[in-house]
Amino acid sequence: MYKGFTSEMFVPHMDPNEAWYFKSYMDAVEFGLGVTALALVPLNDCPRNAYYMDGIFAASDRKPFIQTNMICVFERYAGDIGWRHSETFFPGLKIKEARPKVTLVAKIAASVGNYDYICDWEFQTDGLIRVKVLGCLKGTPLENMQQAPNNQDDMSGILVSENVIGVVHEHFITFHLDMDIDNTDNSFVNVNLVEEESLPGQSPRKSYSKAKRSVAKTENDAKIKLNLYDPSEFHVINPSKPSMSRLRTRPGPAWKLNWIRGCGSVLPYILFRILYK
Repeated sequence: MYKGFTSEMFVPHMDPNEAWYFKSYMDAVEFGLGVTALALVPLNDCPRNAYYMDGIFAASDRKPFIQTNMICVFERYAGDIGWRHSETFFPGLKIKEARPKVTLVAKIAASVGNYDYICDWEFQTDGLIRVKVLGCLKGTPLENMQQAPNNQDDMSGILVSENVIGVVHEHFITFHLDMDIDNTDNSFVNVNLVEEESLPGQSPRKSYSKAKRSVAKTENDAKIKLNLYDPSEFHVINPSKPSMSRLRTRPGPAWKLNWIRGCGSVLPYILFRILYK
């Protein structure tokens, strides 16, 4: 990965109330995860073995200024297994190997309105990126569900405690990933699992699953819409290299709303934009 960052954030709140209906925050025009980032607290935000890095920001007069302890980098090991295998079919031989799951984490935290966005870029073999969100709730005069009008049909959220409603809303975060897999000559491959029927006399099985690869030729070909019933994974490869190096991503299921055109897109030079929710 040549470069990666959080490029956009969209937080729509599903409440028609006068004080809430307009709340559909966009990071680029209303806040900014970079300018709202805060210094990390040693031993609380990051472990003892963390290395801290400063951040450089632009002031209103365009002059740069430095904020200390904005990013921490550390190795994470929680006792998980990264890889393991044992062979039991060779008499007299004990073949067993296990490797710990040690990952490299770069952490940054931003305080945006009611929320703290704690973003962990965790570098491991499956390319996992963790994003944690903490936030606050809406006040209400209700103390229990029996006090809700119209049999709770008019409530825009869930009563989570006395005088506290959790308004239905979602956090959509777009990640920009600029990939260089074995140099810059990269291609995007969509790998789908499809059902293939066996030919007559080929096998006792009537059908089987087969990986079907499709190399995107245009940006439109590379648009991603996740479907729980259409399993797929996405590769970024260098077709001119004989090696097996590639980026493999397998995003989890995402709910699709009518205003979301897709869950990811690929721009020229293989710039990933992945929608996380």
